[in-house]
Amino acid sequence: EERLEGRAESVVSGQIDVIIKTVGIKAFANAVIAYEPVWAIGTGLSASIEEIKQTHQKLKEFIDNPILYGGSVKPTNIEEILKVENVDGVLIGTASWDIESFKQILAISQNIK
Repeated sequence: EERLEGRAESVVSGQIDVIIKTVGIKAFANAVIAYEPVWAIGTGLSASIEEIKQTHQKLKEFIDNPILYGGSVKPTNIEEILKVENVDGVLIGTASWDIESFKQILAISQNIK
């Protein structure tokens, strides 16, 4: 609903603010952020490349931490995701359960960036 209503960026920035207030700016400075759209968790769906680009760009406007993308990362989309500006890596979930799939992701990612 938040994404469809155009509130995704404000929700994500609000979440970052809560994390900073909770752990403190000093601890946050050493954090790696993993972003996964809530609607993608456990669904097998992945954000569009444009959605990933927009969200990571917005995050980079106010934090300097490395940002990983998670959300149904698989051999068929890893290359395209890793080529998105401001995506510093990926968080691999279910695809890592299958060794062949995981090996494909590793092989593809070694040739990018």
